[in-house]
Formats: sequence, structure tokens, C-alpha cells
Amino acid sequence: MNNKNNTKQVIIKKAIHLFSKNGYEGTSMRDIAASVGIKKASLYSHFKGKEEIFFTIYQGILETYSHFLKSLIQQTEGESLERALTHILRQFIQFYAKEQSMRLWERIYLFPPECMLQSMTDKAYQIEMSFIHNLENIFQDSHRIKNKDQIPSIVKGFYYLLMGFSLSNQFYQNDLLEKDIKDTLEIFFYGIATQEEY
Repeated sequence: MNNKNNTKQVIIKKAIHLFSKNGYEGTSMRDIAASVGIKKASLYSHFKGKEEIFFTIYQGILETYSHFLKSLIQQTEGESLERALTHILRQFIQFYAKEQSMRLWERIYLFPPECMLQSMTDKAYQIEMSFIHNLENIFQDSHRIKNKDQIPSIVKGFYYLLMGFSLSNQFYQNDLLEKDIKDTLEIFFYGIATQEEY
């Protein structure tokens, strides 16, 4: 039983690498089997087919991502708006850079398999909306916002700032990344400030 579970985990690990590199359509069961070092027929004792392998991986990514986002929000409890958002941005970038499965997430985000587009986006959308709702609560608790009615738009701006840095961080040198983070946050906070100047 343990050997079967171990083999299944190896299949998932190798498949993540192949799907990240070649995409869903560009990866075959034969490719996965060769990468694992087993016969193609042996894969079917662990998974029904490529789609099940992909969905197993995708479900795992969603669970990891959801747990990370919930933990990230909890870490900011009691912090000022500036400290909370700065922490969220930095941790978000680090998570994308260090979590191996996020390479596949990036590819799915940009090039989702057409045959699974709706079911995949529905699940991801629920997680993203929960995160955005939690961000809105952080802004609601701050005295910095001039008009609370603007919070949904401000949160969307911050959310896409997160996405932009996270998806492009692999092209940055560390010193340039730090400068851009600092400059961007300074402008962002200045834009939502009420009285204090930055």
C-alpha cells in the first residue's frame, strides 16, 4: 500500500513538472510514464487517465493556495493598513517564487485547458473572491480610506498589483524588485491616504 502511495506521489511530482513545462495538451501519458520510469500501462493502476492526474494536481494546488491565503490574512490581524498590505505583498511574492506548484498555476492562469476551463475557473474564482472579501475587511477597518464606497475598487487595484508582481517576479533581480515594491507601495498608500503624507 505504501509503495503504491509513494508511486502515486512520484507520478504527481513528475506530472507537475511536465504540465508546467509543456502544458496539458503538450503532455501525454507516455511522457509521464517515461518521466516516472514505469510503463504507460502501469499509470492506469493509479489514475484513470491524464485528466484525473491533472485534476488531482489542480485540486492540490487549490488547497495549498487557499490555505496560504487564509493564513496570510490571519497573520495581519491587528496590524496597521500599511504593515498589513506590505506583509501580504511580500509574502505573496515569496510564495509564488518558492512554491513549485505555482509554476503550473501560472500556466493554468494564462493558458487553461479548454476542455476543463469552466470547472477549473469556478473553483479558483471562489477562492479568489474569499480572499478579496478578506482584503475588503482589512480596508474597512482602516481610517485611511476617504470614501468607504471606494473600497471594492481599491481592493481590486491592490489585488491586481499582487498578481502583477507575483507573475513577473521571476524576471526581476532582487535589488530591482525591492525598489519597485517600495516605490509602488509608496504611491499606492499616498493615493489612499486621508491626512498623513507619505
